[in-house]
Amino acid sequence: MPERMKVPVTAHLFLLRAGQVLMLRRFQTGYEDGNYSVVAGHVDSGETVYQAAVREAEEEVGVRIRERDLRAVGVMQRKSNDERVDFFLAVPTWEGEVRNQEPEKCDDLMWRDLDDLPPNTIPYIRRAIANYREGRTFDVHGWEAAPKEAPVRPSEARARFMVQPASQDVLDAWVGLRARLWPREPIELHLREARALLDDPQNNMCFVASVPEAGAIGFLEVSLRAWAEGCRTQPVGYLEGWFVVPEWRHLGVGAALAQAGEAWASQHGCLEMGSDTEVDNDISWLVHRRLGYQEVERSVSFYKPL
Repeated sequence: MPERMKVPVTAHLFLLRAGQVLMLRRFQTGYEDGNYSVVAGHVDSGETVYQAAVREAEEEVGVRIRERDLRAVGVMQRKSNDERVDFFLAVPTWEGEVRNQEPEKCDDLMWRDLDDLPPNTIPYIRRAIANYREGRTFDVHGWEAAPKEAPVRPSEARARFMVQPASQDVLDAWVGLRARLWPREPIELHLREARALLDDPQNNMCFVASVPEAGAIGFLEVSLRAWAEGCRTQPVGYLEGWFVVPEWRHLGVGAALAQAGEAWASQHGCLEMGSDTEVDNDISWLVHRRLGYQEVERSVSFYKPL
C-alpha cells in the first residue's frame, strides 16, 4: 500500500504595486541562493495560510497586512528537493514601508513588472506569476510525467482571430463572456444590458473577438461619455468593459479589441479615451499602460441606501 503523502505547506505573497511585484534575492539560505523569489515561508502547525502570510510579510519586509486584504490566487503541487503544496496570495495594500528585514537571508529587494521578471527568477516562482497573469489557479510543477494541458488555442488559429461588432448572432456568447467578467450580476441583467447596447449604436458599441475553433474569446464595450477623469474634450470614448478568455491572452486579442473601440470612438468625434479598473487589479493596470493609457487618479467608491 503506498505511503500516505505528508508535505510541507508554504505561503507565497505577491505584493503588488502599479503592475509590479516585489521580488527578493535569496542569500546564504542553502536553496536557490542568488535567484529571485517573492515573500514566502512555511505555514506552521496550528496556523492558517492567511496567518502565515501576515507573519511572513512582517518578518521579511516589515509591512503589516490584514487577513481580509489577502486574495488567494493560486495553488501549486510542487516537487523539488521534496514534495510540497504552495499557496499564492495577492496583496494589493499594506501598512508600512517595504524594507529588508532579513539581510542574512536576502541581499536585494526590487519591484519588477509582472511580465518582465529577472532572468534569475526561480522557475516555479516564474510559473506561478505567469499563472496569476493568465488566471490559472492550480498547477503541478516538478514532475516530468505530469499531464500536459490539452491545447486550447492551436497555433494556426492564433494569427486569424477576428474582431467584429457584436450582433444578435453572438448575443449568447457575448453575455457568457460578460458573466465571466462580472460574475456577481445575474445572467438576466447581462442579457438586458447587452440588448440595450445593441439598441443604441450611436452611443454604445461592443466588439467581439472570435476564432472558428473556440467561438467568442473576448469582448470590449465602448461608449460615448460627456466627460471622463483626466480628459479635456467632449465627447470622450470610454472603455466600459474589456475581457479576454485567459487561455487566449498575450496573443494580441485584447489590443485588437481596444484598437477597434478606439477607432469607433474616433469616428464619433472623440479625441480622447478614458477607462477605469479596480484599485487592486494590477493585471488590468499593466495592460492599460502597455496600450498607452496613463493613470489619472485612484479612488474608492461608497454606497448608502436611503
